[in-house]
Amino acid sequence: MDAHRSGTTAATMREAVHALLSVLEKGQVSELRAGPDRLDAPELREWTYLPGSRPGLSTEGLDGRQREAVDALLATAHSAPGAEPARGAVEVERHRRATAGATGPDRYWLRLLGDPDGDGPWGWRMNGHHLAVHALVTRAGTRVTPHFVGAEPARLADGPRAGRRLLVPEEDLARELVTGLDAGRRARAVFAAAPPDHILTRDDPFADPDLLPAGLPHGGMTPGQQRLLERLVRRYLDRAPAGVLVRHREPRAGRSLVRLDGRP
Repeated sequence: MDAHRSGTTAATMREAVHALLSVLEKGQVSELRAGPDRLDAPELREWTYLPGSRPGLSTEGLDGRQREAVDALLATAHSAPGAEPARGAVEVERHRRATAGATGPDRYWLRLLGDPDGDGPWGWRMNGHHLAVHALVTRAGTRVTPHFVGAEPARLADGPRAGRRLLVPEEDLARELVTGLDAGRRARAVFAAAPPDHILTRDDPFADPDLLPAGLPHGGMTPGQQRLLERLVRRYLDRAPAGVLVRHREPRAGRSLVRLDGRP
């Protein structure tokens, strides 16, 4: 990790937090700091991308200036292109709620943990349906995981943004990869004819690799297939700010796996 860039990311986050605090009412600040303030509290290991209420400051009652400040903070946990899926998840959720006949504004929650001006670790998180963004700042650097963006529906059927697909590269690169596999490699990669009901590792604090099938190793692919896999993996890694990208971005031959559930 580039310490200078990581420090710049932390400073940008700190400025965005101060900007948000400056436009919140006293009661809203209390909600923003809801729950345990110790970052090692066991409940802070819990997170979810499912619908439902969360502790923290709800975005429901925010005015225009306050929403802009929240959006600015959300952007600090992403690269410029990486922020678009996070913002888009909220837009797609609005469409889903409208289609289902639900009323009311967005239901997402923001929490501030620790003191951004102190010497100790601090962080923040924004959670709601199909969006889970977490940031942790310590002396060792800045982390932005776990991170989750989902889309339901995958394609907007109507409205002013009809036809929009939020996760176009993620979907298309994966389909191109699996449809380009020969029969033998595809048999190793596709472990089920139908997708599971849920994400196999769900929202556990640590993703257990034993829950996943063996899959097709990176080293077992042709060079062209390896390049497609690497582009797909980079699509996710590149959501993070440049200062906090993981060091080893390329898959290690024979160790990185492709596991595909369902038909391409």
